[in-house]
Amino acid sequence: MNNRQINRLDELKGIAMLMVIFTHNSWSYSDRLVMGFPFWIDMAVPIFMMITGYLNAKSAIRQNQINITDGYQFKDICKKLLRFYMPYIFACMIILTADYIRTKGYTTCDYIDVLFLGKAKYGGYYTFMLFQLVVIFPVIYQIIRRKPIAGLTGILIFNVIFEYVKDWIGIDSVVYRVLVIRLIFSIALGIFIAVYNKKIPVIILASGCVLGGTINYLNYYLDMDVANINRWVTKSWPAALFVFPLIYGVVKNDASRECRCKLVGLIGAKSYHIFLAQMVYYCSFKEYIYAGIETVFSGHWQVLFVKLIVNMIICVGVGLGFAYVSEPIESKVIGRLTGR
Repeated sequence: MNNRQINRLDELKGIAMLMVIFTHNSWSYSDRLVMGFPFWIDMAVPIFMMITGYLNAKSAIRQNQINITDGYQFKDICKKLLRFYMPYIFACMIILTADYIRTKGYTTCDYIDVLFLGKAKYGGYYTFMLFQLVVIFPVIYQIIRRKPIAGLTGILIFNVIFEYVKDWIGIDSVVYRVLVIRLIFSIALGIFIAVYNKKIPVIILASGCVLGGTINYLNYYLDMDVANINRWVTKSWPAALFVFPLIYGVVKNDASRECRCKLVGLIGAKSYHIFLAQMVYYCSFKEYIYAGIETVFSGHWQVLFVKLIVNMIICVGVGLGFAYVSEPIESKVIGRLTGR
């Protein structure tokens, strides 16, 4: 993977990160449908998971991981978990402290829910999905590496069946939300791009995209329950099919170019810290900003778009600052704890 590919993926991650900030603005459900959120803004998580699967697979290829056990080196696992958890803990402590000062109503269970179960609003579940991904990735990688097409097909079938099983065994929505296996097909597609060297015919890419988009449309706009996908439709396997041609095109496009927008690429490179910054902002501080905006501006759409601009500036600015301050500290601590 060359530097231009990395730059393009950073750009795509940067756009997806802006989409996360965008979606957490105070849009109503009808606003989301009018603006077509299910076909672009709501694709952020599948995009992130697919890119994560691809990058992890390329790393596994460089390390020549040919057995499942090769992916379970204790120090590497610890390093990855700490890299995700350290900044998350810091972000959550700000949320918990701000909420405690404001409400005085937090209990020990609330702290446990936020710090250890991913129940922080505006994306707290995502960090705990990354934890699970660290654990299950070597298995998924070896399945796809050894039999790319058969392995990918098997994982798709597993993902489809899971959407039925979740209701049959009564998985609670709170639990379902944090389970990475609901996004396992997105991860597998990213791995597939990394290990499958043959060109995928355009007709297959287009067919998958149309199928995924059609299911999204039927579920959102016609209130149908297609394939029993009744929770977080745009984070499920049809969404992965819908965005797969985009990721595939970005990675496989030989017409390499330099990064067109360095700021978007930088946002992508620091996306995890920006994600945590937006989580803190939306959980604990947005209402104060929104109150000021609503006293100055009027009109539904005017207020929404002013809020959006302010949200973007605050979340990106604070997130970049957080990354530059936090990353050197994280590296030193992780190095000492893992002996590297």
